[in-house]
Amino acid sequence: MGLGAWLAVRTQLRPATVIYDALAAGVLLASAALYVIPNAFAGHPASGGAGLVGGLIVGLLLHRASGASLHRSMLSALCLHALTAGLVLGVVYTAMPALGLALALAIVAHKLPAGYALARALRDDGRSSLAVALPACAVGLASLPIALWPTRLVLPHGLLFGLASGLFLAVGAVYLAHLPWSSRAGSFGRGRALAAAGAGAALVVTLDVVVHVFH
Repeated sequence: MGLGAWLAVRTQLRPATVIYDALAAGVLLASAALYVIPNAFAGHPASGGAGLVGGLIVGLLLHRASGASLHRSMLSALCLHALTAGLVLGVVYTAMPALGLALALAIVAHKLPAGYALARALRDDGRSSLAVALPACAVGLASLPIALWPTRLVLPHGLLFGLASGLFLAVGAVYLAHLPWSSRAGSFGRGRALAAAGAGAALVVTLDVVVHVFH
């Protein structure tokens, strides 16, 4: 997430900022579809589906409760996402301490665009991008105690991962909807911005295929 926030700061004053934002939105939603949501249904389709719907509703309600403030709704939703996912990851890391390439890619693929999107929202509202550290640290704060617990804890994996997935999906949808297509698109136009979002999604799919072919 820190790298994503750094990229957001570096590209903020560029003429094609809306293109970068659209690219990040595409990566964000594609990462949710390929890496985050499937974890909710892996072995727990019923509870995972319920958690996914619940997380999506909570994420949208957070946005409404924040007075349509993009940075507030994104920050709160990403913190909840990180906490719920961290609880499950703590148990997973205990059972599988060696992270494979695919799992590492899954983590980076959705944290990088999330950090970028949150930092952009914070900067647009005149806030410090250092707040990105809150959801970035929340994963460790939730997972470390679970991983160090002397006995293996039994948690509702599907429900928690579903909740985390729904929250992340809500963040991606709200961020995409808030892109200032008309005011900052300039000469690029809405079509090129949409193409950038599609390119971001295609990039994630391509990386996923490459990893599965060579892994």
